Amino acid sequence: MVIALILTSALFAAMQNLCMRRSVDTGGGANLYVPIQLFISALIATLLNPVSTGDYGINISTVVLGVLMGSMMGLLMWSLGKSLKFGSPALTFAVVNSCSVLPAVLMAFVFGKGLGHPYHWWNGMGSLVVVIGIFWSSWAAISCTDKKRWALFMASGAAAFILFSAMLQWKVLLETHGGTHWLLPVKISAENNQFLMPIIFLCAALMQLLGLRGQPLHFSKETAIYGLLGGICNGSSLFFMMMSTSKAVGIENAILFPLFSIAVIQICNLWGRALYQEKIQWTPQTLCIGGLVLGSVYWPQIFS
Repeated sequence: MVIALILTSALFAAMQNLCMRRSVDTGGGANLYVPIQLFISALIATLLNPVSTGDYGINISTVVLGVLMGSMMGLLMWSLGKSLKFGSPALTFAVVNSCSVLPAVLMAFVFGKGLGHPYHWWNGMGSLVVVIGIFWSSWAAISCTDKKRWALFMASGAAAFILFSAMLQWKVLLETHGGTHWLLPVKISAENNQFLMPIIFLCAALMQLLGLRGQPLHFSKETAIYGLLGGICNGSSLFFMMMSTSKAVGIENAILFPLFSIAVIQICNLWGRALYQEKIQWTPQTLCIGGLVLGSVYWPQIFS
């Protein structure tokens, strides 16, 4: 169930990436695409949660958590946009995808096995193999025009990605173990979290608009169309990701985000091959999958 949910999330994320690329290819306004997408995502999230459930409860904890997570999402997108100006897309996204192995390490270090976040040496070995595979697949396109600026923006984006991913799992701990740990100061109710996703997207969208102050804005029909489609995909992706984190137990918490990143890469490879005749590097992709298997199987039980 958890694997199916995270793969569904990855499918929508890959389709959102396709919408962004198609918007740029057709001359759509690249600087307005992200804000439009995020506002549509906020609308979709509102329809998925409070409207569909009929539960409009909200509390200050939900607002604070939503603003924190939305700020991380907004910082991630802003940092990625800046990084892409000074470094190759392959290198930039390789770093972000590689960071998918770190939220599990952070959660295990802070909360440990007692709160449902175990981590073993073979998880680390599998994560290392995944990182090697991701960088291998991107190596041919790696280049930087300004290494110092790229590194600065990439560091902020990587930190935002790690914290946002960890916060998804932190939210679940606040619901289940709130008040039992100094980093779980309050217990929040899942019923009063219906507005969490809309707040996340709305906060990220407002950050993007603030970042566009003083810049010429280029709006087109393509921007609106692909922004609408991308917003639907983006909102749906986070919806299924949050469902998967709420249902994950034990070692599933360690493999969720690496599995998500690998699935997004694979699906993007497929549409890249079909629509743009891009070459798929099967060896590093197979290495990524092998690393995921290595890190997710409980080997002592297999050998016993």
